[in-house]
Amino acid sequence: MEEVINVLHVDDESTFLQLTQDYMKVLGADELKVHSLSDPLKVINELRENTFDVIVTDYQMPNMDGLELLGKLRDQKNDIPVIIFTGRGREEVAINALNLGANYYIEKSWDPKSQFGELRHVIRQVVKHKRIEKALSESEERYHIIFDESPISLWEEDFSAVKRYFDQLKAQGIEDLRQYLDHHPDEIANLTQMVNIVDVNNTTLKLYNAKDKVEFFEGLASFFDEAATVLFKEELVALFDGKTVYQNEFPGYKLTGEKIDVIVRLSVLSGYEETLEKVIVSVIDITQLKQAQKTLQESEQKFRSLAEKSPNMIFINKKGHVVYTNRKSEESLGYTREEFYSPDFDFLCLISPDHKESIVTNFRKHLAGEEVESIEYDLITKDEKRISGILTTKIINFEGEKAILGIVTDITHQKKAQEELKISEERYRRLIELSPDAIILSDLESKILMVNEQAVKIFGAKREEELVGKNVFDFIVSEDHDRAVINLRKTLDEGSIRNIEYSMIKNDGSIFPTELSIAIIFDKDGDPSSLLGVLRDISERKKAEMTLRRQKEELSEFAHFIAHDISNCLTTIEGYTSLLDADYDETHIISHQVDYMKSLLTRSLTLADAGLAVSKDDDVDLNFLVERVAETSIPKNITFYHDNLPTVLCDQERLAQVFRNIFENAVIHGKPNEIMIRLITSTKYQQILIINDGLPIPPEVQKKIFDYGFSTQTESMGLGLTIVRKIIEAHGWFITVESDINTSFQISIPLHEMMID
Repeated sequence: MEEVINVLHVDDESTFLQLTQDYMKVLGADELKVHSLSDPLKVINELRENTFDVIVTDYQMPNMDGLELLGKLRDQKNDIPVIIFTGRGREEVAINALNLGANYYIEKSWDPKSQFGELRHVIRQVVKHKRIEKALSESEERYHIIFDESPISLWEEDFSAVKRYFDQLKAQGIEDLRQYLDHHPDEIANLTQMVNIVDVNNTTLKLYNAKDKVEFFEGLASFFDEAATVLFKEELVALFDGKTVYQNEFPGYKLTGEKIDVIVRLSVLSGYEETLEKVIVSVIDITQLKQAQKTLQESEQKFRSLAEKSPNMIFINKKGHVVYTNRKSEESLGYTREEFYSPDFDFLCLISPDHKESIVTNFRKHLAGEEVESIEYDLITKDEKRISGILTTKIINFEGEKAILGIVTDITHQKKAQEELKISEERYRRLIELSPDAIILSDLESKILMVNEQAVKIFGAKREEELVGKNVFDFIVSEDHDRAVINLRKTLDEGSIRNIEYSMIKNDGSIFPTELSIAIIFDKDGDPSSLLGVLRDISERKKAEMTLRRQKEELSEFAHFIAHDISNCLTTIEGYTSLLDADYDETHIISHQVDYMKSLLTRSLTLADAGLAVSKDDDVDLNFLVERVAETSIPKNITFYHDNLPTVLCDQERLAQVFRNIFENAVIHGKPNEIMIRLITSTKYQQILIINDGLPIPPEVQKKIFDYGFSTQTESMGLGLTIVRKIIEAHGWFITVESDINTSFQISIPLHEMMID
């Protein structure tokens, strides 16, 4: 059964809200629970009271349109998926929606079955993607919590360099690593340097008396002596022979110089057997255990004293019967000492069925006088619970006879932690592989560390290894490198960057458009450790944008064609009207209407052209541009001057229209003596200030000055400054106005779009 998806549908048309619910039932979308809301102002309160997976909102609504609602949600750091579902199919609406963080933009059509089918599909895809992202985050968080809070000393290590060295040796025909290292002993130190200790948990810091990880890693070399090097050799041999689990005792030292003995268990995480990139090493301090063994040999009385204080289970078995056990054994296994010591007590009842054979084999070896290695096994308590332990046994003299001393270290928590780590790691990897977007993990220098299957598919590779190890910049076209460097610095400064477009290169050399979002992954100390990128192929979206642009250009061309014919008709009317001047006194009314209609045509064409998508392909010297526009827009009796202005990437003709409209507005309404252009630079923007010393703009006019159709003159259509705002916003910039003593229009342009010498 599919998981329920709670949808908040916002549209001021109640009939359309009902139609949506009815159609979802017709389509069998039972998994979608649609809650309708006709007032966008109530959305925020609705989100406080109820939980939704996605918001579907119309664009044009009274009080607040869909983009304003989207902007308000994102300003409040609300990342709920938002789908713009509107009948207003304008390109700028779609672009602005996506720039504000909308997850999808759907245009309403005349085919309800098709449009609601698409809506259902998009809702399911968007929510699925969001839930995958959430699950990834939760899995990673659980992984780190389990790792850091484990009561066992845990090390995450990377043996991938060692594995590559092994592969080289095998390629040379070397099959016996022990024999090879016997002849090349210096290589052991070499291999030690190849092991990369990625991270250690807090228990490890306590074990080695390190105050923090910096002190731990700086003192790492002092932890081990020559004996530990010999045992490390055995660890290497085990890995060379293909073993994924290895355990042995190691001698070592704390930072204080205090000697400790530990049991080191090495476990290669599932999925990394071929690379050895992720190896979890657990370290159990058996210093007390070793000391106890030594003390037992010197004095049975001292042994009993130490055994009772030991955190490990300790017992003595003589002739198949338990003759001594410590308090820890009673507490852990649930039997009293009297029960342990009973002649009828069968110590094999403590052993899980799958480990009994190993225990009996070791018992027989001891009876034959042989020493045996430590063994991992499971014990069964009196109430039938299972405990994982490491059993170390030794032949001793007890009360004048040979007996077996057994010391059991409870590793139940360690085993559970390792299993949870494996499960978390596998879940994390599966969630990444299921992501519909390409996911790329790189280091802070952009070297690729890991990719998912979708990334392999997008770049046309056959396997992950074709991408891992390369630099992300190798896949970005050279023309975008400078911008990519700037965005990388911005990511490192701000923590993340979203929806940046780059042209990228596939393995076959073909170029395709993408949208990239990047976030820093921090380690537990809060330091940046790597970069996580989510990449999306936007080829289809780009094709749609080009189609929209072509349609708008065709509309503009059609408007010019119609205007041309109407203008010819008006010219004819105007000519015949002039012939009637001698006979009629009221012909000036006709002339006035003709002039008004011409003005209407001119303004309509201007507005149609302003609606075209801008093409930011021109490197424009603003000094030259403003001087050219000022010559035709500013009368000679008004002083005009400007600062040294930069070169900017823009649509030259559209930007010229911006300066022309602002100049003409100042001349007509402000009647200034002086117009100047100043340049101000901030940390993120360069601001171009167009200032005049004419009449100030009243505050009530300032609020409406960019609104469609607003004008202080009754005969004006009020489109000039509306067009200015449209062109500026289409460039991805923004414009404001201030008017006190002087009037200043401020155009803010991101620094990365400037070309400053």
